[in-house]
Amino acid sequence: MKRLYYSTFYDTSGNLVRLEIWKETTQTEKEVRLLETPIKINYEGDFQKPLKISGCTIELLTDTLLTELYSPELMGVQIRIYKGEKLFWFGYITPSIYNQNYNYEFESLSIEGVDTLSISGNIKYSYLTGVSGISSFKDIIFHIFDQIDPEKIIRYVYFQKYLEVDNDNLILERMGV
Repeated sequence: MKRLYYSTFYDTSGNLVRLEIWKETTQTEKEVRLLETPIKINYEGDFQKPLKISGCTIELLTDTLLTELYSPELMGVQIRIYKGEKLFWFGYITPSIYNQNYNYEFESLSIEGVDTLSISGNIKYSYLTGVSGISSFKDIIFHIFDQIDPEKIIRYVYFQKYLEVDNDNLILERMGV
């Protein structure tokens, strides 16, 4: 993938925020203008759930049609949001979800995205390559991550080990299907 669009701004706490939109393309990258409230991230679920899924809305200001942003593919266009130099949010533009009224002047464009974990439910199951028989839950989870994040943008995945069964905290490694 190649960076197609980017923009930077400072949040209300003074942090530098960088928006990057990536896609398989031959076009040159361009800086985009953002509206007053450029990025909204909404988390679903309550505080005590172990998995938080999120959605992202990006508000752009444009004087052209940005047709490159739209893809029928589930993982066709990536959104990366950095706070400082650290990846803060990573996901994909929801296929064909956009709103743009175009009339030759500057117009607002609203783009919807979902985080990487949210799309894992849409990944078709496939067998682990080269593995026959039983696989651990940890192997299956990492196999899914290989599919939803093939470029390894998410560098670290942490598993909580405080849960024990018979004094064993390697539950994900030992349980399998």
